[in-house]
Amino acid sequence: MGYLNKNLLNSLLIIGVSALVIFWQFPRLPQRLAFDEVEFVRLAMKLQNQLVLYSPEATGHATPYFYLLLVSIKIFGVNTFALRLPAAIFGLVNPLLVYLIFNFYFKKRQTAFWGTIIFATMHWVFQFARFAFEGTYLLFWELVAIYNLLIFDRNQKVVNFLLLALATVMTFYSYLPGRIFFLLPLGYFFRHRAPYKIIGWYLGILLLFALPLLVATGAVENRVSSLTYLTQSLPISEKATYFVENLSRNLLMLNFQGDTNARHNYPGKPALNPLLGGLFWIGLFLGIKKQPKYRLFLCWIALSIVGTLFTLPTENPHFLRTYTVTVGVVFFITLALEKLWPKDKAMEYLLIGLLFLSVVYEVRTYFKYQKKVFLSAFESTAKDLEQFKEP
Repeated sequence: MGYLNKNLLNSLLIIGVSALVIFWQFPRLPQRLAFDEVEFVRLAMKLQNQLVLYSPEATGHATPYFYLLLVSIKIFGVNTFALRLPAAIFGLVNPLLVYLIFNFYFKKRQTAFWGTIIFATMHWVFQFARFAFEGTYLLFWELVAIYNLLIFDRNQKVVNFLLLALATVMTFYSYLPGRIFFLLPLGYFFRHRAPYKIIGWYLGILLLFALPLLVATGAVENRVSSLTYLTQSLPISEKATYFVENLSRNLLMLNFQGDTNARHNYPGKPALNPLLGGLFWIGLFLGIKKQPKYRLFLCWIALSIVGTLFTLPTENPHFLRTYTVTVGVVFFITLALEKLWPKDKAMEYLLIGLLFLSVVYEVRTYFKYQKKVFLSAFESTAKDLEQFKEP
């Protein structure tokens, strides 16, 4: 009973902290709208009175997500709040799913709790819950899939397998980086020697529901062709140089040089503050050392960045396209906490104090510094939504 009460209390605290960082000054910050947000309203409104799996105009984006935007608009009207609410709701739920997943791996509940608080308050994570891009939507389905994968591995219940399959299909119909997510559960099945009938059912369900999207897009979307250097007539040596450059930029963004796009980040600021950056590399070293146990998160990180490695270097580093890597990054931060958590009470309080300062640092980065660059980074205003309002 005590364990359940503590888990419930931790869950409520996580939701409370998530709600605070997402809904404080929401939706007034960012102060303006991105051009893409205005386009999302147009695309959502065009879906009225029709049911389609894929909108050709929404290339690279999630058509099902636009239906959620449409529902929000119908309930709350054509305004900034309605436009940004779906991303905020998914952003609110995601930390709770992270906590449930972390509980599978960490024996010390305080480390799973603090790891989730780190996730919820990381400016890289919560900023995308504050405007209408669908990064939180994609991550939600990935988290649902992984959570049910871990449960199914324990209990072999059909309901968890079906939820895993459903969530994987939804990642396929989500933001472009989600198209290859199905490889993660598939690799887990092979690694854990799941029966071939389970693997067959998994691939069969995925193919059945993914086929309409593959047919509609011709398997490759225009946005992919315009961003990747693989399809361009370039020497192999130049493509190899691009790959190395992209790998370097994605690694450097963690501790040194972050995304310069002011919508995604305070331009150039590293993704991780000094404390979290140090913990990540310690945790990653420990994770590689015990690779079989933590391979799921190593592979999750790899899948989350592989797409950016084959895009043009001018597109890197890119916090939005690598958004789902945040779970793996925070997992290894939490792994370092698990190993380094002191037994001495005084040292424990010191560590908690440092983690609290890290939370303050992250929130302050967004609300004090990143706030200043939003005025120039977002091109549109709420007045641009008036064209979609019914007379």
